[in-house]
Amino acid sequence: MMKKTENKRKSKLHIKKVAVILIAILLLPYGEVCAEGITADEETLQAKRENLQSEAETVQENNAAIEELNKLIDEQWEEDYFAEMIVETGSALIEVDGDTTDFREEFDLSVGEARQIVDSQKSIEDYFEKDADGCYETERIGSEKVRVTAPFQTRRLIVTGVCLRNTYGASETITFSKYDTIILQYDTEEQAIEAYDKIRATYGDDVCQPDRVYSSDQLLMENTESEYYECVSWGVKRMGLENLKNQTGDKISLAADKVTVAVIDTGINSDSYFFEGRTITDTSRNFQVSSEENQEVVKQDEDISDQAESTKGHGTHVAGIIADATPDNVQLMILKVFNDEGRAPYIAIYAALVYAIEQRADVINMSLGFSGVDESLRSQFASMDAVIDQAVSDGIPICVAAGNEGDDLATCYPACNEQVFAVGSVRSVNDELIRSTSSNYGDELDFCAPGVSIDSASYQDNEGTATKSGTSMATPHLSAAVAYVKLLYPDMSVSRMEDFIKSYCNDLGEEGWDQYYGWGLPYLAELYQKENDSTESPDSNDSSESSKSDVSPGSDASSGSVVSSGSATSPISSVSPAPVSTEQSKTVSNPSATAGNVVRKLSKVKSFKVKQTKSRRIVVQWKKSNGVSGYQIQFAKKKNFAGKKNIFIKKAGKTRYVLKKQKKGRTYYFRIRAYKIVNGKKVYSSWSAKKKIKIK
Repeated sequence: MMKKTENKRKSKLHIKKVAVILIAILLLPYGEVCAEGITADEETLQAKRENLQSEAETVQENNAAIEELNKLIDEQWEEDYFAEMIVETGSALIEVDGDTTDFREEFDLSVGEARQIVDSQKSIEDYFEKDADGCYETERIGSEKVRVTAPFQTRRLIVTGVCLRNTYGASETITFSKYDTIILQYDTEEQAIEAYDKIRATYGDDVCQPDRVYSSDQLLMENTESEYYECVSWGVKRMGLENLKNQTGDKISLAADKVTVAVIDTGINSDSYFFEGRTITDTSRNFQVSSEENQEVVKQDEDISDQAESTKGHGTHVAGIIADATPDNVQLMILKVFNDEGRAPYIAIYAALVYAIEQRADVINMSLGFSGVDESLRSQFASMDAVIDQAVSDGIPICVAAGNEGDDLATCYPACNEQVFAVGSVRSVNDELIRSTSSNYGDELDFCAPGVSIDSASYQDNEGTATKSGTSMATPHLSAAVAYVKLLYPDMSVSRMEDFIKSYCNDLGEEGWDQYYGWGLPYLAELYQKENDSTESPDSNDSSESSKSDVSPGSDASSGSVVSSGSATSPISSVSPAPVSTEQSKTVSNPSATAGNVVRKLSKVKSFKVKQTKSRRIVVQWKKSNGVSGYQIQFAKKKNFAGKKNIFIKKAGKTRYVLKKQKKGRTYYFRIRAYKIVNGKKVYSSWSAKKKIKIK
């Protein structure tokens, strides 16, 4: 009891002592004496008091400045701010902070205006520096691209380390005195630039910077691994091209940032998922003529679609194999030469070949040919021989289908031209590659590639595949292989290219070259590794088989793009891709899961909204979906979505998209769905309810 009372007494004395000290401290600024009897220096204590008061005021000031700045950012933020824009010569598409959009729509341009602007790097620079609405800076990337930024788009300057005598016309000023920084907001970009120049001229270049906008990709130091792409065609895998496709983004040193493959065929179904993210060049053209027009007249327009029943998506399937086998920096130049009746005059094919050379295609794919060309008819192709010679002189390899008659390819043109790469077809039997018996053979055969039961893009089902067979399907496999070599060695000659591909061939049939397999099957899985490790640099048709088994010689199975020339006295005026049997043309839905993968059904995108802001912009917003890879937005002028346009959002965390400068008075319909990538394929949710908006 005594001990407890004593402790309580000591505790009370301690509290009193602390209280005395605290009172003394509070009285220090007024020159009082502390409890211990020590007289404080009045001047020093006054300074401390003032410093404490000043610090409190500074904290309060900075908190107020932060609130003010947050409000300023919120009020001044524009929906069309961006970090960087990549514009490529000859392309109708631009990349804005990783998302691809239409150049014409983004800047409200006509087709002619857009083409003129993207004609060259110089014309792109001139447009953004002189004509575009806004203040932009440009920087060339390589020989084809231009990076565009708008450093003054926020109309805001940051000034540090100096005491400004005036604000040079700023509409708002925010000061962070503790950090010796002033934020200046202006009403226009031009005012901001003028103030920027004056401040730097007066105080030095380092004191003033524009308030730039950055993307998350530029700032977040996240170490992410890209999803593994699983190719659709078994032939792509068998040639090691799937391996290359998945290596392309892994710090592989490439001499060319893009390669263009010209596909002379029936057109393309560009809405197929095979071509998502793939550049189909503005130089793509249609060389077809309608059946009632004179066949000597070539009609040239922009319709490169591949919807004719007569050709059954031949061109789409061929282009799809190239897309399946290669990364997105292999772009496609689609040259449509067949009309809706499945016919094409010689002059259309000739014109397309000339055009591909003039447009500087890097590789040309011709999954077509004229069959029944004996020696007496060979001279009719002298004009095309000259064009092929020019292509070779310009370093442009031409990959051609050998034909499917099971005959000597000496009678199939242009496969019989020794300057082209003639491609035969092989099939897999118990994992062994053997020649398709319908595949042509002979002295001019160069290589073979998978050509039986090849899955690729469908012309009818945007989310599905179609299966076809023939040397037409083998040829784009080789074109894809050549495209990879062109990425490494863009200036390689055609003759050197042949030797180079030969060095990567797996020999089939008799040892060395033989008339049934040529030099064998190219296998390029280790191309990047071997060439990047090397200290030496190299010098600078089808048709479908009626079933999955081969068609025997002499059968009446027609060949996809290889046709009879008719009588010996008649000029060869047309070439038609033959129909593919139902068995080989089957269309299947894009599966939501593959063996060994279970994918839960994706839910519809929630909270989908479409609204208009100033300057006729449309803002599309939605709630983030869990467990998805991205989103697909469709919009159209008609409620049935005829003539729709697709926008793919490749960032799962993104929840808004802005379309700028839509036409006043026009009505648009929107819908959205989510997708998840499974084994390289997109699995989609159901579409949202459609939203309607009229631009005011």
